[in-house]
Amino acid sequence: YHPKFNKVRSVLNNDGKTHYKYNKDGSLIRVENSQGQIITLEYQANKLISKIVETKKGDKKAKRELKFKYSAAGKPI
Repeated sequence: YHPKFNKVRSVLNNDGKTHYKYNKDGSLIRVENSQGQIITLEYQANKLISKIVETKKGDKKAKRELKFKYSAAGKPI
């Protein structure tokens, strides 16, 4: 567990190990598994997710990219 945020830093299962990384606010910013799949998350200043990108270790091009937009009330649109 992360000492400051008390959140999981890694999980070991039959498929290998998955690592989790957090920013200074404790928001999840990266997940990487032993198969080389990498998920990165980006946030707006108000801590809402702005983008999620899936890549494979060693690849420069994203396999998938999701972008999020929100209303003034902070609701997804």
